[in-house]
Formats: sequence, structure tokens, C-alpha cells
Amino acid sequence: MKICLVTACTFDGERGTADRSEPLDEDSPLGVLSLAAATRGLGHEVTVCDLNHFVRELAGPGDLAQAAAEWVGSTSADLYGFSTISSSYPFTIRVAAAVHDRAPSRPIVCGGPQATVTDRELLRACSWIDVVVRGEAERAFPDLLSALAGGAPIEEVAGVTFRQDGVPRRTTDAPVVLDLDSLADPAHDLDIGVNRRLFGSVEIGRGCPFACEFCSTNDFFRRKFRLKSPERVIREMRAVRAAYGHETFSLVHDMFTVDRKRVLAFCEAMRVSGDGMRWSCSARTDCVDEELLDRMAEAGCNSLFFGIESGSPDMQRRMGKDLDLDEARRIIASASRHRISTTVSTIVGFPDETRDDLRQTIGFVVNAAREERAHVQIHLLAPLPATPLTRRHQDRLTLDLDVYRDTEGGNGSAEERAVELPLIAAHPELFPNFYVFPTLLPLQYVDEARAFIRHALRRCRWLMVALHQESGDMLGLFDEWRAARGGPAPQGRYYRELPFVRSFLAFVRATYAGRGHDAIDVMLQYYEGLLNSAAQGARDSTMRAAAGVDDPAAMPMLAEGIRLLTLRGSAIAVIERLKAHESPTSEEATRERGLVVERTKADLYQLTELPEIPAAVLALCDGRRRTDEVIARFSSSGITFGHAPLPVVCRATLDHLHQSGYLRFVSPEPSS
Repeated sequence: MKICLVTACTFDGERGTADRSEPLDEDSPLGVLSLAAATRGLGHEVTVCDLNHFVRELAGPGDLAQAAAEWVGSTSADLYGFSTISSSYPFTIRVAAAVHDRAPSRPIVCGGPQATVTDRELLRACSWIDVVVRGEAERAFPDLLSALAGGAPIEEVAGVTFRQDGVPRRTTDAPVVLDLDSLADPAHDLDIGVNRRLFGSVEIGRGCPFACEFCSTNDFFRRKFRLKSPERVIREMRAVRAAYGHETFSLVHDMFTVDRKRVLAFCEAMRVSGDGMRWSCSARTDCVDEELLDRMAEAGCNSLFFGIESGSPDMQRRMGKDLDLDEARRIIASASRHRISTTVSTIVGFPDETRDDLRQTIGFVVNAAREERAHVQIHLLAPLPATPLTRRHQDRLTLDLDVYRDTEGGNGSAEERAVELPLIAAHPELFPNFYVFPTLLPLQYVDEARAFIRHALRRCRWLMVALHQESGDMLGLFDEWRAARGGPAPQGRYYRELPFVRSFLAFVRATYAGRGHDAIDVMLQYYEGLLNSAAQGARDSTMRAAAGVDDPAAMPMLAEGIRLLTLRGSAIAVIERLKAHESPTSEEATRERGLVVERTKADLYQLTELPEIPAAVLALCDGRRRTDEVIARFSSSGITFGHAPLPVVCRATLDHLHQSGYLRFVSPEPSS
């Protein structure tokens, strides 16, 4: 048979706008690729259609689902299999419907986390879906194909849901794959984006033994914790590196570090291998310790995902997470000391979340941001199907249109949400994640507080930490901000855009500046300087590169990505104090410094404070003065440097700044 497997869509940007040369910062679709390998191994011809690729790079205007279906349908497969996840479930169902319209005689099968927990509801609501394969599908899906090809009864296939006399019927659950080493390597060659991914993806295990109230992972893997052997994982990593050049890997497992002995065994195998490959994984803060972090770092671990969920001890207990938050803070700090980046993920909007619970979660997030290697997240709770939390509140879920409009779904566009809304409204049993729980606090208030904290941290991280250090109540700060602007912010992207940053900095200046809060004053100057110098270093189309300081026509200007700020106070010293929960000294808060700011990643910067002379020279290099004019200006500045002639000092400094990458030399293009 000719099989087409279709990945779930996780891309939420503008359709058809991606630069195909840009690297992809996302995991490979390992579930689909593993299923493709199992299916291909039995002699079937398999194609993988990645909806992320289509939406991101191929889609044009018009009906997105119809266009995607034309692309998927062009494979002319005998059977189409769709993977499903919660955020893009409506879009997947619409694409499947359009594929069915094109080829009504071809079976359509759904699998993955969302279809697994809504199997009967899906078949009742969507006549174009023929079968659901529940849970791990490497055994059940090939068995289903064999039954369909040979005319055998589907009811003899374990782990599927199908219609019998128009009524959904489940067969017995298929057993989970206990020996993960027995599975074929995922079919990475069918991954259209594999050569562009920033890292390789290797599944290291399956199953989480914990039972958090809001999580649906257990329904898919049935709480059966398993790991691949270190030898198997390392072999897969080597194979991916050999084929595609990846040196860094995402080791995929919901909770890799549950079995400490096996983590240590993997770390030892990585160390002995000498391959030098780097890797990341997910963990709980109560399933790692100082010694284990040390061993993991030595073995190549460079990033950890920690699902903290709440900064409130009471909420930890009520949601069934039960983390010790003081221990969590220590582990996040310890990971940073071991040069391991962390993603610290939290959730707000629980049904019984009080104002104090919300305040504590926001406080935990901002405190975690003191660790420079910590990347903090704050999400709005989604009611996932079949979880204990959703079951308890199933009859009280509501479709809040204001929240829904800002929910990631389809390709993230307003047009797609408008098209999907009738489907979502008609079938809450399929799409509870687009609904909201009843909450003690107004949900729009919670969601706006979340957006405020998230984007203020993204744009003004150390100012937010300084504000938290002074006030200890970031929810109170949000209330002040909201009152100052006259009420709730506009719906949509307001907090993601620069006008919010300008308005927020103006609010901080009006409310806190010059009132004895030294750390706030210095960091406010720093972020105002960044905002005001955003145009510095931009390319000028009328300029061309010049040889350097010896070119008489050359004009020195800041290199691309470099900014120069002059601050009253040391931003670097204040940041170090904030990391340590300390206040800056008077000298650190008042002495003027020249600060070079170099952008390294989105919203991340490398800071370098310059001595007086390099700072003074760099300040003169605006791309409008020739080298000799810069030297003349500097020589008349009154600065002294021993007995050395200032023109010589300036020329040497220009050359040093150029060699250090802070300066480039340009010349006007000759007129035509």
C-alpha cells in the first residue's frame, strides 16, 4: 500500500512567509517518523507530509485547509494517516475533511495524543474519519494496514476505534512497547526539514509515572515509564550526526530523570564514548540533584526543561504536582552554575487559583529570571480532554471569545480562528483546550497579567527583576500599570509590540525613578538607552565597506548589531548584584560608564563596559565623520593619556575597536 502520514501543525506564524534558508528551532516529528519506519519496514511505500512546512513556506492566500489538502492529496496515497495535537486539532480535522472530499474512497486514520483521548467523540462528529489508532502505534498501525489489505476484521486489531453499524467501537488496548530498543530508527530521511533543524531529535524513552491533575500524557503512554538503552540512544545520535551533521540533540521524553541510576548510566556511556555531542532533556526539579547535574553537564547536557507549573505551595498540592519550591529554586540555580540552560515553565488560570496563588507564581517566574541561563515561560491553563481537572469541570467550561482569539491554533492567524470557531463551538467534547475553566479571578485579568509579565521580562528582564527586588509584588505592579494606562490593554498583540515597551518604561520612570531605587534607576537607563539606540548600527544602503583606519576616505561607524550607551551607573555590576539578591553600591549606581551592547540572540545581549578612551572614541563614530575628523575631535576633547600624542592614541584605539568587531569602516558609494 501507498501510505501518506501527515504531521500535526505546530507553526503559529504568518503563512507562506518563512525564509527557506532560515534554520528550524523545533523538534523533528519523531512520532510520525517512528511510525513511518515501522510501516515502511513491512514493505509499504510511505510519504510524510509536514503541515508545518506547508503552512510556513508554501501556503498562499485563500482557504488554508483546502490548500493543504491539495498538497497532501497530491501524493495519491491509498490511505492517509493524520497525527493530532491539541493546539491544531481543528485544523487537522479540516484538512482531513478536505482530503476525504478529494478522495472519498481512501481511508483516513487519525492517531496521536488528541485523537487517542477523544476517539469515540471524533468518530461521532466526523464522518470522514474512518479509524482512530490509540496510543503508541508502531504495532497497531501496521496491524491495521494488514487487516485492511487482507480484508480481515478490524475488530481483531488491538488499540483501534472504528465504527460498527454507525456506532464507535473500541477494541482492547494494544500493549505498550516495553522494549523500545526493538523499534526501528525513525525515518529521518522522510523529514523534509531535517537538514535545516538546529538540532537533531532522538527519543530516549516514554511514559511519566506522575499524575498531575491537568496533564493528559498518561492516557497516551499509560504511565508506563521506559527508557531506551544508552547504547541504542548513542547509536541513533551518531547515525543522525553522520547523516545530517547535527552535534546537538533534543532527547525526547516527558520525564527522563525519574530513574537516577539509568540517567547516570547514560551519562557514563556518553562520557566514555568521547563523541562530545551536546543534548537537552525534560526533568522534574525533585528528580535531579547537585551530583546528578554535575554528571549530566560533564556528559554533554546543555539544557533542561522544568515544568514548575505554579509558584504557590497550595496550588502545587491541589494540582498533584507537589514540588518543593525552595528546592526547585536551588536546582534552577545549580543548573546555571553547571552552565546548563533551563526552561522554567509555569501555568496560571487554574479554577481554584486565588490572587495570592497568582502573585506567588508571578514572583517565582521573575525570581527565576535572575538566573541568566533560565528562560521563563508563563502559560494560560488549557482544559485538556480526559484529565481529572477537565472531568471535574466539564459541564462548566465556556468558550471565551476574547481568550480564544489569542489562543494558538491552526496557523495562528485571525482568519483561521474565524473559520474554526463554528467547529469548536459545535464540539466542546473534541476541543476543550479552546475553552476555559471557571475561575475565581476574572480570566481576562489573569491572561493580561500573564502577557504583561511575559513580555516585560522578554524586553526588560533586569528592570523587572529590580522592580521585584524593591516591591516583592509584581502582580501589584501590574495593577499599578493597568491603572496608569486607564484599564485593560487592547486585545491582540499589544504586549508584544514596541509601543508597550515605550509606555512601560515611561510608567516606571514616572512611578519609580529618582526615588532612591538605585538598581531600578540604572536598569531603567539601560533599557531606555537600548530603545533609543535601536537604529544604531543599521546598514546604510549608500555606504560601502572600506579597508580600515588607513583608508583616508573611510568613515568609522558601529558594526552591525553593536550599540553604545553612556550610563550613569554600571549595568553590569547592577545585574550581578540582582543575580545575588543584593543592592548596588553607591559607586556602582552613580559612576558614568560607556557600555557596548552586542545582540547575540533575540532579546539577549552581551555587555562590555569600556574604559574612558575607547568609549569616547566610539561615541564619535557615527558614520558621518571621516577618520581624520574623528581624530581631530578626540584630540581636542581634553582627555589625557600620559605623554602619548592624542592623535596616535585615537588611531590605535580605532584600530583596536575595529579588530574587536565593534567598528566597521565605510565609504560613500560613488555617485553615478
